[in-house]
Amino acid sequence: MGAMFDIDTLDGNRELRIDVRSFHLGSMIFSNMDVTPFVFERSARKARSDMLDHVMLRFDPPAAAGKPPRMLTIDLAQPLERMPISARNLSVILPRASASALIAAPHKWHGQFVEGAGITLLCDYLKALSRSISSIGPEQAPDIFTATSHLISACVGTLQGDPLKTRSLASGTALMRVRRYIESRLADPGLDPADIATQCAVSRSSLYRLFSSHGGVAGYIQERRLLRAFARLSSLQPSSTIAMVAHQCGFSSEAHFSRRFRHRFGCSPSELRASARAGVGGATDSPVAQILADNAFKTWVSGLSA
Repeated sequence: MGAMFDIDTLDGNRELRIDVRSFHLGSMIFSNMDVTPFVFERSARKARSDMLDHVMLRFDPPAAAGKPPRMLTIDLAQPLERMPISARNLSVILPRASASALIAAPHKWHGQFVEGAGITLLCDYLKALSRSISSIGPEQAPDIFTATSHLISACVGTLQGDPLKTRSLASGTALMRVRRYIESRLADPGLDPADIATQCAVSRSSLYRLFSSHGGVAGYIQERRLLRAFARLSSLQPSSTIAMVAHQCGFSSEAHFSRRFRHRFGCSPSELRASARAGVGGATDSPVAQILADNAFKTWVSGLSA
């Protein structure tokens, strides 16, 4: 939660108990949360600084007997006002391109709860998935992702209700437009500021100003590529070679990729993959296992791609 939101206890005194189990399904992160109830928010400053462009669908159990479960849509590109969280909930995080393909205009439902027969069906499915997902092997993850995506589309693809209370999405800003273009081209090693400026209709000087607080344009692109590589190497997915991952993330040289990866995360790509494969049965006190634990969720979210 702390990777995306600011959180606080309800009374300001109690310690928080947070048990979150997350599973990477390629282009989707599924989480099961059991916590001491707390309040959370996403400030405009946090949204600007982490530059996440994802959509979270959170499913809360019935508030009382006879009540249906509810779904909360959270557009991570927008601020979210302070609100409470239920003690137990399930969530799905998707990159915007995937979310928009499954749900009509998800940004319009930001911060709103919806309920209905489709939400109840989807919530029941996710509860069943949460009970069995820990036994699912990497080779099954793509099929689970596909099945879950299809059910999301069938159950909530055309939300009904009044989205008038939502804020307008800043998707038209130059920064958002450039970020989305970069995400769509990360696998291209030839991606450069000149191409970005031309395709996004911004001047070179404006482009450099937009990314001045994010390590510059080249620095931002490299960080996005490394985060995507970390996510792929540590995800519940069939294995690709290190060279294939490097190529998929826009690095033309495996050696250069490995050097940049070690400099960023403190371990080699192969060491991270070995630790991820070991999972709970591995040496959890090893330095690489600690690197995986410290970075996994944040890099999973940042590295999600459609």
